[in-house]
Amino acid sequence: MKEKINSLAVSLPFLLAPFSAFGQGSVLEEIVVTAQKREQNLQDVSVSVAAFTGETLKELGIQDPKDLANLMPNVSVQARENIPTFNIRGVQLLDFGDGNESPISFYIDEVYYGTPAGQTAGLFDIKRAEVLRGPQGTLFGRNSTGGLVHFITNKPTDEFEAIGSLELASDDEVISQFAVSSGLAGSARGRLAGKVHQRDGWQTGGAGQEQGNVDSWSFRGMLEVDLTERLAALLSVNATTIDSRQEAVTALGLHNPHVPVIPGPPGTPPIFPVPCADQAAILNGQCVTLNGGASSRDPERPGTLDDVTNDTEIQGASLQLSWDMTDTLKLVSLTALNSVDKLVHSDADGTADPIGLTYYTVDSSAFSQEIRLSGSGDRANWIAGAFYYDDEKDPLKFEVPVVVAAFGGGNPFAFNGDSILETRSWAVFGQADYNLNDQWAVIGGLRFTDENKELTISNDLDNPPLIPGTTIPFLAVEEIDESRVTGRVGLDWRPAEGRLAYLSIATGYKSGAFNATFAAPGITSPSDSETVVNYELGYKATFLADTLRLNASVFLSDYSDLQSVIVPPGQVAGAVVNVGDSNIFGVEVETTWVASEHVHVVLSLGTLEGEAESENPQFDGNELPYTPSFSANALIRWRLPFDVFGGEVVWTNAVKYVSEHFQTAQNEFTSLQEAYAVWDTIVRWNSADSRYFAEAFVKNVADEAYTVDRYTVSGLGWAASSWERLRHGGIRFGFDF
Repeated sequence: MKEKINSLAVSLPFLLAPFSAFGQGSVLEEIVVTAQKREQNLQDVSVSVAAFTGETLKELGIQDPKDLANLMPNVSVQARENIPTFNIRGVQLLDFGDGNESPISFYIDEVYYGTPAGQTAGLFDIKRAEVLRGPQGTLFGRNSTGGLVHFITNKPTDEFEAIGSLELASDDEVISQFAVSSGLAGSARGRLAGKVHQRDGWQTGGAGQEQGNVDSWSFRGMLEVDLTERLAALLSVNATTIDSRQEAVTALGLHNPHVPVIPGPPGTPPIFPVPCADQAAILNGQCVTLNGGASSRDPERPGTLDDVTNDTEIQGASLQLSWDMTDTLKLVSLTALNSVDKLVHSDADGTADPIGLTYYTVDSSAFSQEIRLSGSGDRANWIAGAFYYDDEKDPLKFEVPVVVAAFGGGNPFAFNGDSILETRSWAVFGQADYNLNDQWAVIGGLRFTDENKELTISNDLDNPPLIPGTTIPFLAVEEIDESRVTGRVGLDWRPAEGRLAYLSIATGYKSGAFNATFAAPGITSPSDSETVVNYELGYKATFLADTLRLNASVFLSDYSDLQSVIVPPGQVAGAVVNVGDSNIFGVEVETTWVASEHVHVVLSLGTLEGEAESENPQFDGNELPYTPSFSANALIRWRLPFDVFGGEVVWTNAVKYVSEHFQTAQNEFTSLQEAYAVWDTIVRWNSADSRYFAEAFVKNVADEAYTVDRYTVSGLGWAASSWERLRHGGIRFGFDF
């Protein structure tokens, strides 16, 4: 099997150790996670989970959720129109519209964000990030066939606390962050945190305009009150505004520029009808699009003449009530509202030709309610609860106006979609682990989910067009109404202190999905649901007097009925369908070694092997996209053995390696990303009392050019690429009182 893409592990990973404690001792620090919705030592959790402290994220300059993919094996991210789409162990969302939810669940403080654009809020004042690999069909459940990403923020404190930082970097980038926390009157305490991020563009478009700039701000406020000795309430509100020019794609033309052209209608470009037969000529940028658009292979020089923009507002509020009913019984209620209002203007072909100009609009309002009861005893821990989710996207639009004008004579509505999508889901769940003796424990859990979705779609909901040749307006109403049981069984073995071996079988489920982009008869019907059954054997241990940590897992995922948008060859409109199955086999090994008081070393690797099994020849036998056969990273942190200006200096170097991979499910030759390696370096000074820091950093030192997304529209003669930012660097200052 060919090498695939793994976003292998990462840019600056401090994989399983909170290196904020570096220099304070020569042993590994305990990491506490909530992967099972209760606090546990990472090494006691029989789940493949990677956890990163907020200090680690700050030190590495992690500013966006998508950057987290650089910190672990077998996790990658697709970033189109600045929307992160996580891939965990070969499972990801294979759709570019806003009407489909990812099979990788996304949470902030246990609140589920189902609209992909809601995952673009900047990271700030984070206590911990957790990534659970493999299906999480019991305690989290919703759309978790691949895993989940969870950010936990810092909570209010009784003691006064003030944190701030300022970053000045390439392209006139300025990032300022702050957080203030303190006790208030009575038994109340509050916390305010915010972030402002501004940057000039790192790309120059065909009209000389900047692209890839950033202009965003975020805010979060929290109020926590002890209502009684055993009952506490936590109210949280947040808002993010993004007003940016997003990164533009570059395009490779697929058509021959040296054959007679067909003149277009008045005011439109000529048509180059003959595809290029020479793959090398296409990859070298010597061919053109259907309408004569020139190719570009330079990440910093997209050909678009337009300002491609991202205007998004994200708002949310949640109320958590925690009642310690007894010393061993706890009741938690979590009520949340969040909304996403997004308008993205993109140029899908990245050329001077306006044919690829596309508009994405979504106004989403979501409500969720979870209530759970948990208990513990001498031998058992258990949790049971219920979850409700209601999301309405109105409007939900996809528009390609130039295509409609140029090609819409026969079927104009195939290139537009004007929709309303309503989703309602409820679930009940429970899980328990029981210690048979000091060494052996069993785990079991189930979740029942009932889901209803309704899509109303047309080219124009206010004035639905007539189907050509008939008097029937095109207005489709589609519905999904289904239920499913998922769960987990496991066996844990602790042969000695600091050793855990586990066997786990877990299932995940994602309900059917609609095509909410292209509105046309015959392509609006929903797909079936997709499922995963994951068999996993894992081992966690610490050695050498708690200076070496080794976590490893081997897994086989039986992935069924993969959902994907299919755009047939020669066409530009497609549907969401189930394209087939796949058995994905993989290995993950992560080690952290405190070699001495002055040297920390992190090594990790991941392997993945999986091909699509499909009745559709467009997919059968293909490698799964963003599913590399090998990925690895290495990080060395060296603390100077002497003080500098009364503080310590730490030099961090990190290298990530990603093997060759395809970035589309169709495995077109234009979507093959060659293997690459990226090197980042940071020099950081910390004051003796840890109250101040200053650092200088360079990311992508070797200026490696690689893509984070590719797609091909053969019907219009282009293959587009989204690029990761090239070499950039800066300085960062901060304080923590």
